[in-house]
Amino acid sequence: MDENPRHVEADAAGAEAVDQFQQESSTASPTPQQSSKSADDLASQFLQLIVPGAGPYVAYIVEPTRKYNKFAPTIEELWEIVKAADKAGHTAYHACASYKEARHDPKGTPQAQRRWGRTNYNAYGAKAFWLDIDAGPGKPYPDWQAAWQAVLTFCQATGLPIPSVVRSGLGIHVYWPLAQTLDPENWKRYARGLKALCVKHGLQADPSRTADITSVLRTPGTHHRKADVRLVQCDELVGPYGLDQFAILGSVTGTGHKFFLNAQFGPLPTYRANRRSGGVGERLRRLSRTFRPSFAGRIAERCEQVRTLRDTKGQLLEPLWYAALGVLAFAEDGEQLAHEWSSGDDRYTIEETKDRLDRYRQFGPTTCANFYEHNPTICERCPWWEKIKSPIALGHAQKEFQGDCIQQVSETAYQEQASQHHTNSDHTQHD
Repeated sequence: MDENPRHVEADAAGAEAVDQFQQESSTASPTPQQSSKSADDLASQFLQLIVPGAGPYVAYIVEPTRKYNKFAPTIEELWEIVKAADKAGHTAYHACASYKEARHDPKGTPQAQRRWGRTNYNAYGAKAFWLDIDAGPGKPYPDWQAAWQAVLTFCQATGLPIPSVVRSGLGIHVYWPLAQTLDPENWKRYARGLKALCVKHGLQADPSRTADITSVLRTPGTHHRKADVRLVQCDELVGPYGLDQFAILGSVTGTGHKFFLNAQFGPLPTYRANRRSGGVGERLRRLSRTFRPSFAGRIAERCEQVRTLRDTKGQLLEPLWYAALGVLAFAEDGEQLAHEWSSGDDRYTIEETKDRLDRYRQFGPTTCANFYEHNPTICERCPWWEKIKSPIALGHAQKEFQGDCIQQVSETAYQEQASQHHTNSDHTQHD
């Protein structure tokens, strides 16, 4: 599912500054390493640099009839699994984090109830920050070189060190390897800061990957097969870096849409520190039943985020598809229109769409803050921005919207449901 992202171009002064930055940084000019190292050596060196030193690890395999996660106890075995799948003509990814236990939930466990496998609950930690940047026709950048130049401009503006680069097919994946493994909570605090900096400086990275510790990305030495077959290449490896070089990320964290401004680190909110004590999910479900009737057609006319789902027939990035379904799940006519508005994408299935709707009903309507994290430009031009908490309020029959029903649900409850939305998403699309 694709969106129509903005294309950010550097002006002449910016390009000149980037040229100087490249000359001053020995790692700023990517040089493919495949020619001097075997694929096995390169993949092993790369994985050892960017994933934690202790497993288990996860390979994510996409075959014509199924998608699945497979655990590996060591980095060497992780690469062997990925390599074998790629050799068989399948698409294979490595998970960027390591995990606590190499086990899966029983077959048939609803996605919202999964705890094992490649989930946030089972994540042990991460030893890198990363970005997924698309390039090519209809993407934010015309080619990987333009994407790389944008990364250099971003690093110069923020003071972040030069990352390692993987040419993922048409676009690039960039990694900042760390000298230490961060637990999931600390990693996410920094990663959310990185996500905020990308928005602030106009770097067009896929927001669904940046702060998702369960992310999977392409491994050097494998092949991109979405159109023409392309080798995934790793450029010059750099790092690892000390955490002190990422102090800037600590100055732009927070919650909701305020996260993108200037909030500071603080103590973990109570709903995260003690998941059992709040009963947030049940209160949210109870309150959701008090909402006045809301209709998807009215929402789409007034919310551009939901309207994009309708107008593209589902051909948008998965996080935005998920988010829009999280609104339709609570609309009177949402069930039917969720299927109708998603059916124009080749990957649409009745089963997956129904599963997503059912899952969202366990948590509550998607918030505006959730949409903002994935596509802030649309929210910032919305006349209802910061006046309501969820687009569900826009579907009432009244001409004036106060969002009074949405206001009944606590901010904490909405943060809880937002944190659940992207746990272990297997409806995967990466460049």
